Amino acid sequence: MFIKSFNKSDKQINKTPNSAKVAKIPNEKFSCFKTKKDYKKWTKYKIEFDSTLYNIMSKFDKNKKDIKRQTINFNIRLTPIEYVYLSTTLMLDTNNYKNKYYQPNYYYSFGYSDWHSDTFGFSYSNYENNLFLDNNNPFASSFLDGTWGVDYKTKLKDISIKFNASYQPSHNLAIVSMNSSYDINKDSSISTNYQHYITYPQDRLEVSAKTKLGKKFYIEGGIYLYSDMKLQQDYEADYYYKFKYKSENFSVEYSNQYQNTRWPWREEKGSTFLEGNFRVSFIVTI
Repeated sequence: MFIKSFNKSDKQINKTPNSAKVAKIPNEKFSCFKTKKDYKKWTKYKIEFDSTLYNIMSKFDKNKKDIKRQTINFNIRLTPIEYVYLSTTLMLDTNNYKNKYYQPNYYYSFGYSDWHSDTFGFSYSNYENNLFLDNNNPFASSFLDGTWGVDYKTKLKDISIKFNASYQPSHNLAIVSMNSSYDINKDSSISTNYQHYITYPQDRLEVSAKTKLGKKFYIEGGIYLYSDMKLQQDYEADYYYKFKYKSENFSVEYSNQYQNTRWPWREEKGSTFLEGNFRVSFIVTI
């Protein structure tokens, strides 16, 4: 009895290490620069309609004119190598609004971004006034107007932290920043973003919060604090808010995040609620 029992347990023990060897879990942290073989997995297309609430309402009133640009945007994002991306957006105007100072036909960016903790990344982005036909500023010249950046991601207990440094040579604009975020629960989070302008005597602190209502609705808002209010630029905001509905391949969003909002008690007037951006997005699979 003893011998048979011993042999049976001995066979079970021998099986355990063999099965453990088969069940090894790959370490995703070191899977960078892994080429994606399937074309569909590294190509993403997005179509957007971008306008303002005021523009939409003006269609029903002949006495009103569009106050801002209205476009259909075509975005292509390529990630042929793990964490390496190339993105470009083309904009097609759908109204008669004109801005001779800033009305680009396209913008683009590329870089390396690993979402894991304790990793570095870099980026290049160009959101300047890029035009298809511009003899005065060819592509080779406009490329130099872009912004270069490096970042480092880490985590301190439950707080995600990102350090970033960026430089735009054409404007001699250098910024270092630290962004932190904390998940209150699975649906809500708070974050801060501190920016220090090296080549400009100004600091900015952003405090924001985001929460999810139900399965597909989101609300987000934030305030901005400046070290010197007299140096606040016209385009820099006091606050922002955002409402968004998002499903797997479709989203509708209202936001004034990039508007020059002003608190009611300030003498300087900012953008109104109707001037906020209204955007409808579709992710297209080919």
